[in-house]
Amino acid sequence: MKKFYSGVIKYRYVIMVLFLIATLFCGYSRNLIKVDYDMNDYLPETSPSTVSIYILLS
Repeated sequence: MKKFYSGVIKYRYVIMVLFLIATLFCGYSRNLIKVDYDMNDYLPETSPSTVSIYILLS
């Protein structure tokens, strides 16, 4: 365990830079993800819940 802590202290700037790069990559990638919030797109057309929603909307 002492080896781990001494490694973290020794390479703290490298770890911080890697963490910053990973954070920036995740922040950029978040904009590339498309989320479909409409659950009806995943259900078959003949599903009772889909048919009921179509009846309610018309």
